[in-house]
Amino acid sequence: MSTSVVGSSTVYAPSTLTRAELARSVVDYIQGADDPELLEVANRSINLAISKLNARRWKKLGGRQDIALTVGQADYALAQDFKDPMKCEVLDSTGTPRARVYYKDFETFQSEHPDGSLTGDPDIYTIYYPERLLTLVMFPGQSFVDSNPTLRLRYYARIPHLEESSAKLKVPDEFSTFLVWRSRFDIASVRGEANLAALARSEAASAFIDLKRTDYDNYSDWSEY
Repeated sequence: MSTSVVGSSTVYAPSTLTRAELARSVVDYIQGADDPELLEVANRSINLAISKLNARRWKKLGGRQDIALTVGQADYALAQDFKDPMKCEVLDSTGTPRARVYYKDFETFQSEHPDGSLTGDPDIYTIYYPERLLTLVMFPGQSFVDSNPTLRLRYYARIPHLEESSAKLKVPDEFSTFLVWRSRFDIASVRGEANLAALARSEAASAFIDLKRTDYDNYSDWSEY
């Protein structure tokens, strides 16, 4: 599969905490010192909390990918943090949106357009994500790409798991609040600290409710795009 990507971005004011700093905050909640097993529990809990957040589409975690279209090419790789599509447009040579491109689910797309033989401006696309190998498939073919070379995809972003101790959590601070309290609940429960676990659970629930309440759906907030 060939890929042409002009650029992608997920723009917000991110937390600068590393996984090691997050884990320390979690373990310190139960005064766990440098116990390696507790730190391992904390690391696992942080990534589990990230998975819980990724189970939902967050409008405030929106990303943008500009894709350079190529004559005769229908498939394009998506950004690594892509989760689900939000909006797709064709840009003209000045970067101004020229036309909306509409989404169809992959099964419907295959059923209605089995050979992808039409030509002209693309007005339909689908997303194919087996094994999280995400691919953008354009239909019909891009016969107009000389004058309109770019497709702009706005999308809901996925929060990357923190695999290394130095990895930074790149999300707004309010997401960090939920992650820390949810992980503190896990580690306090493991240690049998019922009161601390109850407090952490309450704080995590409150943080999650705030996240949902403040999530927005207003494209005026996308001025940086």
